[in-house]
Amino acid sequence: MLVKGFPNFPPPRSFQMKKSLVILTVLCLLLGCATYPPPKMEGNRYQNYRHGFTLELPGEPWVVPDKLPARFESSMGAAVYPVRKRKLLLSNNQTNALITVQCSRSTHDFNYLFRNALYTVTTREFEKTKKASLKSEAVTRFDYNVSFQGVSGQTLGWTYEMDLETPIQRIRLITRGRAYPIGDDTHIVEIGLWSDKLTFNENLEVFDKLYKSFVWDESLAKPTAE
Repeated sequence: MLVKGFPNFPPPRSFQMKKSLVILTVLCLLLGCATYPPPKMEGNRYQNYRHGFTLELPGEPWVVPDKLPARFESSMGAAVYPVRKRKLLLSNNQTNALITVQCSRSTHDFNYLFRNALYTVTTREFEKTKKASLKSEAVTRFDYNVSFQGVSGQTLGWTYEMDLETPIQRIRLITRGRAYPIGDDTHIVEIGLWSDKLTFNENLEVFDKLYKSFVWDESLAKPTAE
């Protein structure tokens, strides 16, 4: 989830955001000319160099699809996950589930003032979106939590859950996000699970294991050229 309405931090860089029914707000920034190696898969390990993190991915029957599975288009919409923001998709046809990984980066330093501003705005946006979402007949439940995590509140984390009723299926969504520092920048990673409600608990075990494998490492986020 990422946020709009940030206080007026000093220029020259700025936040942009997109807002959708599922409260995926995307922190965007004007990047410099540095280039990074593309994400790499080694066995089940996913390494993202631009955002400096690794994940341990589940094995079969989870696969990386070429595009958004058709059965989720009515509830998500391809516009919610534009290709340039959607870093990774995993799908499981046997349990009717989809895992998404999205990332962004801001050139604001992840200092005490910024962390607290991010906490305040994120909480406010969740509350506004909860009220708006529950007015929709499609959304039957919306819960969220925002908290500082790590040593001395080193990172900011959030979780939100929604139950969606569509003409073709009942879906439960859970998303966990993390804001963390890499150098002088703030990076955001959101990992989401879209699942048929009947198989949600089974898919949640896989999702929890994947999320707990998340490790951010500043040494990974080094550009190869300027």
